[in-house]
Amino acid sequence: MRKKLWRSERGEAPSILLFGMVPIILMVIGLYIDGGGVINAQEQATLVAQSAARAGVNGGITADTTLSPSLAREAAQKYLATSGVEGSVAVQGQTVTVRAVVTYHPEFLPIGPKQGIGIGEARAFRPGQ
Repeated sequence: MRKKLWRSERGEAPSILLFGMVPIILMVIGLYIDGGGVINAQEQATLVAQSAARAGVNGGITADTTLSPSLAREAAQKYLATSGVEGSVAVQGQTVTVRAVVTYHPEFLPIGPKQGIGIGEARAFRPGQ
């Protein structure tokens, strides 16, 4: 009786394909999850920036219906601090502009923290304008 010197290769191609595809599938899932997280951080930053700008205008209106830059800046920064978001506030004329930054820490891919940046702007109008 003769022994086979070579072994059967039957069934090896599917296992090689499976082991080759698993890392790619995991990477796609990670991009989906962490990509969505970055988009959510950007949306949250924009929402907070817009709300802080409105809060700045509302908090900066004085008795004679003008916008006080110091009161507006303080009100917008207070809103940012209450929301737990970093950012900056600029007041120019009757306009309050807020830049908010929300940091997202990826849960699936080891790519380091990413920032969502949002900008909001609000303008104070006098009655009758």
